[in-house]
Amino acid sequence: MATQFKNHTAQAIGTTAYYLVSQSSGSFGGGIQGLTSGKAVIMVGLMISNILTTSITVDVVHYQQAGSKTTHLAKTLTIPAGDAVEIVQGKIVLVGNDDISVVSDTASGADAILSVLFDA
Repeated sequence: MATQFKNHTAQAIGTTAYYLVSQSSGSFGGGIQGLTSGKAVIMVGLMISNILTTSITVDVVHYQQAGSKTTHLAKTLTIPAGDAVEIVQGKIVLVGNDDISVVSDTASGADAILSVLFDA
């Protein structure tokens, strides 16, 4: 299969973790699925925007191996009102069952877009 770019988006993320790849709120939803052995997904961008008129803080976490390992990409990162932050400025390789979660300290405070290069 040829490579293709995909976007995973979420609007009004609040105080419950939202899993961008699984498109699920509150619990790990399985992450990346359908990869052929030896293939991967390359995360090429992750933007988080504050959609409120006050500052918010966010946590962004990489879940590896179906959630058994977690690594923070950002921890209590403050985003000023109406501003956006580019979380990924390089590339991160994701494999089967990996996912990225975003959680805000404020209800309905953040929008996110995760851009990946999918090589199944």
